This record gives sequence, structure tokens and C-alpha cells, in this order.
Amino acid sequence: MYYFNVIILYYREMMGYYKEDLDKDLFNYCLKHGKKNFLKKAMIIHAFENHIFKDEDVIYFIINLMYEGQRNNFLLNVLVLMDISAWKNKFIKSLIDIIAQYVEENYEKNRLLVSYNPLMSIALSAELLTNISSSRKKFENECKRV
Repeated sequence: MYYFNVIILYYREMMGYYKEDLDKDLFNYCLKHGKKNFLKKAMIIHAFENHIFKDEDVIYFIINLMYEGQRNNFLLNVLVLMDISAWKNKFIKSLIDIIAQYVEENYEKNRLLVSYNPLMSIALSAELLTNISSSRKKFENECKRV
């Protein structure tokens, strides 16, 4: 546990040097190019400002990547770490529709089942839907249906 804390402090210090570079463009770049390690560590130590996750350009970018169906596990992990309860209703509805579309596809084309770790994809999707339903009562029934 001690080593983990030391590593977190090191990353926090290193990211502090480049705080002005931690913007939505870097976040989108990491999402697009699959920079998993950097993004995971940055989100764990809250290196990005919270307003980045509410920016409509970032949200559109995430939803488009989810719609394309590439890097589903990675994107679902990022979405679970984000506070999407602050999103507008239309974005949450789009995200729920994309996950519902994943679920309704047949086995050969189901993006959750053909990912490199299908159990993780299903669990992350369920956790994301549970988070949405608990934070937004408007979508509670729809999330439980999916």
C-alpha cells in the first residue's frame, strides 16, 4: 500500500508540472488513441478539471466513439470513473440508447460480447446503467429494462 501511495504522489507531482496541458484536447486525444495507463492514472488522482467532463464537445466525442463500437471496455471504464449525472438529459438518453443497441444486436455483431473481455463489458455496462438510474430517476425504468 505504501508503494501505491508513493506512485500516486509521483504521478500527481508530474501531472502538476503540466497542469495547463491537462485540457479537453488531451483528454480527447487519450480517448481516441487508447492511452489507457495515462488516462487511468490521471482520472484516479483527479488531474483533469471536472468541467472538462461536462463540456459538450467531450461528451459528443465520447458518444461518437461509443457509437462506433471501438474500445468499448476502455470507454466504459472511463465513463464509470466520470460523473455523468451532470450531463444533459439528451446525452444520457443517447448513451442509454447506444448500450441498448449493443444489447439488442445478435451474437455475431454484439459489441459487448465480441470485445476482448465480454464479462467486463457487461459488468461495466450494468454498473454504468445502475449509476445513471440511481442519480437520475427519469431514466430509472429505462436503465433497468436494458
